[in-house]
Amino acid sequence: MKYNLPNLMYENDLYFITIEDVKEAIALNDFEKLMNLYYLFYTRDLKIAEGVDKRRDGILALNYKIENSNPFIEKFLEDFNIKRFIKQISDAIYYGFAVVDVAYEIKNNYLYPKPKKIPPLALKYDELSEEFYFIEKNTTKQIYLKDLQDKIIFYNHTGSEKIHNENLAYKIIFYAILKHTTITLNMQYFDSLAIPPLIVKGGGDDEEKVKELLAQLANLKSNSFGIFPDNISIDSLKVSNQADFLGLINYFDNLIAHYLTGQGTAADGTKQGSYALSKITNERLKEKIKADAEFLEEEVTKFLNKIIKINTNYGPVKFEFIFENEVNKKELSQVIKTLNDAGYEVDEEYISSTLKIPVKKKTLTQENNSFLALNSEVKKPLSYQEDQLINTDLSDIKNELNKVYKILENCSSFEEALSKIEKFDNPKMEKALESIIFANSLLGRLEE
Repeated sequence: MKYNLPNLMYENDLYFITIEDVKEAIALNDFEKLMNLYYLFYTRDLKIAEGVDKRRDGILALNYKIENSNPFIEKFLEDFNIKRFIKQISDAIYYGFAVVDVAYEIKNNYLYPKPKKIPPLALKYDELSEEFYFIEKNTTKQIYLKDLQDKIIFYNHTGSEKIHNENLAYKIIFYAILKHTTITLNMQYFDSLAIPPLIVKGGGDDEEKVKELLAQLANLKSNSFGIFPDNISIDSLKVSNQADFLGLINYFDNLIAHYLTGQGTAADGTKQGSYALSKITNERLKEKIKADAEFLEEEVTKFLNKIIKINTNYGPVKFEFIFENEVNKKELSQVIKTLNDAGYEVDEEYISSTLKIPVKKKTLTQENNSFLALNSEVKKPLSYQEDQLINTDLSDIKNELNKVYKILENCSSFEEALSKIEKFDNPKMEKALESIIFANSLLGRLEE
């Protein structure tokens, strides 16, 4: 078993990039430098890593189905970890592309693939020839991607030639740069000054004394001290407090999360909000996961059909993720029960497919029927509320309501009807209605 690519040269131990490197990468729009930047932010910024992993993990959690399946592909998927392959190409969600080298081994008289992910940093781009290439480790040999198209998998998630400008990483990179530049400069400020800028009042006209004063101020640090004349007033410039600094960092984090996962923000710019805001955030994340998954489906389908073509004469298949609408099973079960109690029959197949629970209507045996018949003959004692409903005399209410209807029929306007209804008084009907409303209210609470 031999892979198509040798050991490749790339930098995989990046720990930091200077602000000058960042400026150069953006100004020159350099593919390699931008990829280094994307890699560093993903491995060092937990907010970016969290957002990217949410989208990737959302895809890996989906079930899938194979259309036009055949015995070979069914057996193949039993032995082959398709989720691992999906994870390998899911790098493309963030970087815009994924490279997977494929070797083959003989298994059960078939050629089985052994995919190996190639790190994104290994891919280079020649601006002049507009070609992607790799560099063999410890040499200067360039291996062009176009010469390996039929041997390895190169998945372009963006569908664009300018991958480094169309990928997800590029969309959030400016917020990430602002965030980390703010943190870096803030640390440098406290590291070099330790105290805020100073305002000095006084000093006189003596040039030597002014120079001496400036020298003492320049050397004033958190662990130092200075001796100044009585006529010198020293105050510190009011600077933003820690809450303002953390608020700015939180603002950048929210913008990054909003683009990566669709996380909404409340009116004050924070991620805190109502249940409705949380629900919208979840819906946005599902939409992004679905969009990513639909693109990945095409690449997985191509991969499976290539394996089928190498090994068999079966026709092509289609790989599809299953997007299930989340159903509140408790609420749906209550709706089904209510419909059944009301005399409506709910289709068994619909219940099974919706609740994802195999159901089958019970066949009543003779013992069951006898038991049901016996129970139907036994009268259950009435509750107080049911007794109230049965024993309440409604004849007076019906008579009085008929009188009300007749009054309304003779009214020519709403105002006239309202004035006559206000004068209508029947204590007996009011008492009966109150009794019925009270009893029904108790029944409702008991049912809950």
